[in-house]
Amino acid sequence: MSKSMIQISGMKKALAMVDKAGPKGQAALAGAMYSAALEVMRESVKNTPVVTGRLRNSHFVTVPRPGKGSSKLQVRFGYGVKYAFRVHEGITVKVRDMPKSQQAAFWARMKDKGWATADGVSWRKSDQGGAKFLERAIDKYRRKVGRIIARLTFRNFERGYGVRVDSGMPRNEEAGRRKAETL
Repeated sequence: MSKSMIQISGMKKALAMVDKAGPKGQAALAGAMYSAALEVMRESVKNTPVVTGRLRNSHFVTVPRPGKGSSKLQVRFGYGVKYAFRVHEGITVKVRDMPKSQQAAFWARMKDKGWATADGVSWRKSDQGGAKFLERAIDKYRRKVGRIIARLTFRNFERGYGVRVDSGMPRNEEAGRRKAETL
């Protein structure tokens, strides 16, 4: 899985307010970061290639967690299927490069779903989206994400909104199961 970090600038006033306000300010900042991540994913999902909808439906945004450092928060977002990276990068696997046993099974699955022709020449392709769907969404918001998060942080703080930052929350589903089993 690939990782991309976005450094956010232009938030000096918001970060100063968060430091003074304590947990309430941190919750307001966490809520703003979560909202900004949802906005990026909304843009990305619009450009995601769709054949079955599985890739598009696997998108996720995690609850903000403490990151490395004393006052840093991190929000993870992306797609949860194994083939998401290949689709994002535009990597295609040619059926003729697969072992013969896998080729036959592949074309049988495609014919069952109605995506392959009788001679096994083609299969259904997406008419929308394309490679780099997440990267393009991040690039679109890269310059303005600091202003968006600062504005949302002030709004959340004034209204008393926020997301509680909990370092004890499991990082993923598997860690959540392990934690539940130990309780």
